[in-house]
Amino acid sequence: MNLRKIFTPSCFKIAVSITAIITIVYLLSPTFLEIVELKALDVRFKARPKVKAVDEVVILTIDEKSLKELGRWPWPRSVMARLIDSLTAYDVKVMGLDIVFAEKSQDKREDTVLARAVERSGRVILGYYFSFGQETPGAEGRELESFYDVKTIGEQVSIITGDGVVGNIERIGKGAAGFGYFNIVPDIDGGVRWDPLVINYKDRYYPPLALQVLKFYLGNPPLTLTLADYGVARLRIGDLSIPVDEDGRMTVNYYGGQKTFPHYSIADAIANRIPREKLKDRIVLIGSTAIGIYDMRVTPFEPTYPGVEIHATIIDNILHQRFITRPQWLAIIDIFAIIAVGITLGLVIPRLPAWLGFVFATSVLASYLLLNLYIFSSYGLWINVVYPAMTVILTYPGIILYRYITEEKEKKWIKGAFQYYITASVMEEILKRPEMLKLGGEERELTVLFSDIRGFTTISEKLSPERMVSLLNEYLTAMTDIVFNHKGYLDKYIGDAIMVVYGAPLPQEDHSVQACKTAVSMMSELKKLQQKFEKDGMPLIDIGIGINTGPMVIGNMGSKRRFNYTVMGDSVNLASRLEGLNKTYGTHIIISEKVYENVKNEFLCRELDLVKVKGKMEPSRVYELMGRIEDTKDLSEMVEGFNKGLEYYRRRELENAVREFERVLALEPGDKPSEIYIKRSQDLMNGLKPDWEETV
Repeated sequence: MNLRKIFTPSCFKIAVSITAIITIVYLLSPTFLEIVELKALDVRFKARPKVKAVDEVVILTIDEKSLKELGRWPWPRSVMARLIDSLTAYDVKVMGLDIVFAEKSQDKREDTVLARAVERSGRVILGYYFSFGQETPGAEGRELESFYDVKTIGEQVSIITGDGVVGNIERIGKGAAGFGYFNIVPDIDGGVRWDPLVINYKDRYYPPLALQVLKFYLGNPPLTLTLADYGVARLRIGDLSIPVDEDGRMTVNYYGGQKTFPHYSIADAIANRIPREKLKDRIVLIGSTAIGIYDMRVTPFEPTYPGVEIHATIIDNILHQRFITRPQWLAIIDIFAIIAVGITLGLVIPRLPAWLGFVFATSVLASYLLLNLYIFSSYGLWINVVYPAMTVILTYPGIILYRYITEEKEKKWIKGAFQYYITASVMEEILKRPEMLKLGGEERELTVLFSDIRGFTTISEKLSPERMVSLLNEYLTAMTDIVFNHKGYLDKYIGDAIMVVYGAPLPQEDHSVQACKTAVSMMSELKKLQQKFEKDGMPLIDIGIGINTGPMVIGNMGSKRRFNYTVMGDSVNLASRLEGLNKTYGTHIIISEKVYENVKNEFLCRELDLVKVKGKMEPSRVYELMGRIEDTKDLSEMVEGFNKGLEYYRRRELENAVREFERVLALEPGDKPSEIYIKRSQDLMNGLKPDWEETV
């Protein structure tokens, strides 16, 4: 196993690492991110379509109107007695009081009046509350008679546990139809999103006011609590199942802000100003909404929400089975979402430009949020938003940052590898679009140029090392500048020879043309150098150039430690051999047939011969590049005559061939290709066996 390869960073590995870290953080569940998820839950409540409450539950409130008509709170208990009698007359189904009468009145008759009203009604559920952290002296009367029927499927565990009870005085509680606590436990950020449906007190488990009211409304079915060794396993009221967590908490499915449920003033109820049909057979909850009487809570919809309306919401949630659930198995979905998002980004973003990657990452985030909201709204499932969203928010910049660092490193490497072999303008293009430079072997059609100084070994023997190096450096500098001017890639110097590639690293549509322009410019520059070298007492130099276009493999060639960006293949070898043919034909620039076909409209060329290429049965045509058409008009008659002579020669009209080649020599004395064909023609006329067939 190659550990170095495993630990070598990549965009995908960056994405996987970030995903793994976020998954671990999810399992650790830090408080800060829990709060962020709770805030995200609040947003989902507000973003989903409006939910309408059913009208079984009605709220009678201690509001400003009631305080104005009935006086300051707390009222005499006879006022509450009048309210209970009035609601009994309205024939409400059940009434739940979000109020506790924990102390005796100074006027005992007030307690008696209220107690009798409660007893006469027979449908009053009184509230009480548990204290936590310290024992609170209070009544421990009938309130503690209303507890769950407990079943166990494992060792019992302690869940939310009260330390004391604040209940109603015995006289008032004696006639109540039932009791339920109205404790509301806020989240760590102060918001109320849960309601504890079970509180343990002295090894008994008690239900809340909302559940006791609903129990009476449904005809007093059994309240069943099943405990396992991890906490609450199941909670039922009759045939209705209530989803709770292991601590016995139910997520409150809020429908909206205040007055989602019908609100009526207590003063109107006592004065019989409420239409009878609005209260008959209803569940009536009695509580406070007046400013200054503390019973306001923070909810997803409002920062001041009546506590009594939370009880109403819980009753409606259970009665109509409209829950927000987060079962334990959803943790698997959360982790799957984190991993799926991270892996998707890790696979896709590295293949996209930065801006398109941003669009993709944003689309993934938006799609997840919309899907999450849809599942929340349609199925009531609370799937985590924060961690998958955080995966997107951290993974995209992580990949982009890594790409930026590695691309800068790659650009530095490219610049170091190519700055001496290509012109600055080509280098800038490569740095702007490094993806166009495919490192590693690939086959492409390119053009290769070889040039070589004739007889350089003999020349170097006549010069001191210093003068030889000076001459060579001056020559190579001039030739290299020409190569760069035509956007060639200087593959290498081979002693006094130069190898140039056209069409790489960046593609060039006219690579054959650029190579020929380079060759012509080299010959023009050589004439200037010859004049200079002659003045400096240096030997005259001459060069030969061979150019071929064809398929060849280009890429990094060499070992893992040291390599060179170069070309290989038969097409490269042919260019080198064409350069060598110049010695045979006394020419300076020889090109292949493929090059000729690509440049014949811009350059004057003449066909030299048919030569056999090693490894091929059919001979190949080779051409001499004379120069640009516009610069070689004076050679057109000579080339025309040579071509005519070559045509006679190939038809074996040898006398006509000799005559045409002699005319060429008259126009261009010393033209060696014409001299060669005159000799060949004469040899054939004299019956000599040809020994001049060229093989390259």
